[in-house]
Amino acid sequence: KMLWSSVSGELETKLRRQELVDGEGQVFALLDEALSSIESYILDHRDEIQKRWCRLHAHFLAEHQYNVARAVFDPFKDVFMMPAARHGCPLRFCNGMQIWQYRSLLWRPGMSGVRLFLVHNGSVGLFKELPDEDSDEKLEPVAVYTRGWFLNREALVGMPTRYYALALEDGEVLTWSQEQWGDMSRERPYMASEMQRAVMRQQAWDFERVDPFLRSNCAKELGNKSLPEDMKVRLQGMHVARALGNYNVYEPISDDEQSILPELPDSIRDDLKMAFQAFCTSPAEQSDHTVNLSREVNSPSLEELTACRADPNRMVVEGSMLPCEHISHALWYAGIVGISSNYGRNQLTETEFIRLGHEATVLKLSGKVVDEVQTLFQRFDEDKSGTLDTQKLAQMLSSAFRHNITRKELLNLGNEWYTGISSMDIDCFLALIARLARVHEPDWRLLQAFNELMDTPNCFDDTVLTSEMVGKLAPELSEEDIAEMLWVADWRKSGSGHNLEFCDVLVAVLHDTNKIKVGGLKKGSTQMLPVVQTTARSTSPWSVGQIPISSGDGDTMDTTTQNKDIMDADNRKLGIRAHMHLLLEDPSSSKAAEILWLIMGIFIML
Repeated sequence: KMLWSSVSGELETKLRRQELVDGEGQVFALLDEALSSIESYILDHRDEIQKRWCRLHAHFLAEHQYNVARAVFDPFKDVFMMPAARHGCPLRFCNGMQIWQYRSLLWRPGMSGVRLFLVHNGSVGLFKELPDEDSDEKLEPVAVYTRGWFLNREALVGMPTRYYALALEDGEVLTWSQEQWGDMSRERPYMASEMQRAVMRQQAWDFERVDPFLRSNCAKELGNKSLPEDMKVRLQGMHVARALGNYNVYEPISDDEQSILPELPDSIRDDLKMAFQAFCTSPAEQSDHTVNLSREVNSPSLEELTACRADPNRMVVEGSMLPCEHISHALWYAGIVGISSNYGRNQLTETEFIRLGHEATVLKLSGKVVDEVQTLFQRFDEDKSGTLDTQKLAQMLSSAFRHNITRKELLNLGNEWYTGISSMDIDCFLALIARLARVHEPDWRLLQAFNELMDTPNCFDDTVLTSEMVGKLAPELSEEDIAEMLWVADWRKSGSGHNLEFCDVLVAVLHDTNKIKVGGLKKGSTQMLPVVQTTARSTSPWSVGQIPISSGDGDTMDTTTQNKDIMDADNRKLGIRAHMHLLLEDPSSSKAAEILWLIMGIFIML
């Protein structure tokens, strides 16, 4: 199939008359559109290959379906790498907003007071200019951002906006104001820190994309053996799951066997209470919900979810219930994912809902496991005080569970209990193990599936996957299909080998596809109807209010542009000392200052 790019209307007519083009999707006005079409074809084919991997084992398919469902609902799927960072209901600190194709203009260049955005679905393009009605020329976007990308990252340091941000597809975004970001930083500092880290990480990716020097140096440093960060986290989780499995925590518990359900962490209990408060119905409202129980349950919009402002100090009205169609939403709101939607009840009381969340976040331990964990605890309790300090706890987790946990992660994991972990007793330690076991339960299921696929009791022992192993589990696949699967998955060796290491198989099964639809925008499009967006107040780098943005020739930006020109002229008159001060102290003073701010931020995180 031959594709044609940079083709005008007259040339396209000539090509079709000569029968050089016989269908749709072969002629493109812009090179970017042609490349996007090729990329879309490649990603579609890669999805088909991933389906073959998922059909190899039921656990692979279940994991894939869960990740797809989570991506549809969870805007923070690629933001929080560690579960502990999510505690505190992040949706409490932001607002959801719908965006409409070619109608939602998020900002214009040079604006101050625009919020930070996170794309949940749809796509947003950045343009150097907006369409005008007197030209047939198509505009190429500077960049296109889809699910999981933060936009207007300059807002975190009070810098003005750059480019025009226009919605290219219908979708939803989350927004943070200065006040909301401050509340999150005070109440949930670990959450704010991880979110800021994700923003900085994406900023670094953008610089790598546009700077050939950075891109080539990163490629040299990373080489062929790097794994995506989310895969590194998942690989570490599977190591932890394997170590927990050695203590038989995932063995089924018989009905007549003694077991315990350790205490629920305090912070998770509070999250469940807030989620119940946000979605419960009072006795006066329950009659209306009873009528609507039979209707099809749809996922709520982010605007609806963020509108549920749960007040942790508000008392729930006696008799309030959680309708069945809101149970999954409330659990997601509290950050609890992966639970069966069959609850066996039409409505739940607050106690029943917390019990459901308790069983979903803490794994029940058998009497045998409790004895083994107590023996392990006593072995590290050298002073026989009945408690372990943070250092001893970290040593025990590292040696017994192969969990190379950082002090920061350990403190935040322990702070799920408000008593902290500076002096952890056996009861709290059992709860910590049960919490770890539940968090890594999906990793354990995947580990068992990989062991079965690679025909080994331990897939970490340098065993490689061969075509014979794949054919054994999927006899319906042809040799050509299997060879293609291995070739595509062998990304670290550029498809040079016929066998796959475990890391390559892991990525092949779990990789996430984020398709980007890129196309030129015709100047003068009648669909261009910029809508309401954040106000540009010069007194604050953030803003809560909203004002209409002009859809005309940009008169609303004349003052800003004029002031910027004056500032640039004044800067050229400054001396060396003043220029050095601006470079080191004011990231908004120049492009070089912005790059230096980014580099220093990365070094601080490292």
